[in-house]
Amino acid sequence: MYMPPAGGMVASGLTLADMDGLGIRLVVDAQTPMLALHRALRDSYAAILKGEADPLVGASILAEDKALKASAGLETLLEVERRTVEK
Repeated sequence: MYMPPAGGMVASGLTLADMDGLGIRLVVDAQTPMLALHRALRDSYAAILKGEADPLVGASILAEDKALKASAGLETLLEVERRTVEK
């Protein structure tokens, strides 16, 4: 397992092929996605404050909502709930 430094894989100077050559099969980068999430939230709320569309989602709100539900497996979770929750 390899955890890249701050700045992610680019900052490490190593490619995935390099890692493979070193026998590394698992790369874990928790910081970069968290920083990207923070930036997206910050930019989104700044746009809301200005009365503007979200800079990442823009006019594709419905498509992004559908993609979010698919990523979370929402329909599968709802099916489990329908079968198991008391009626």
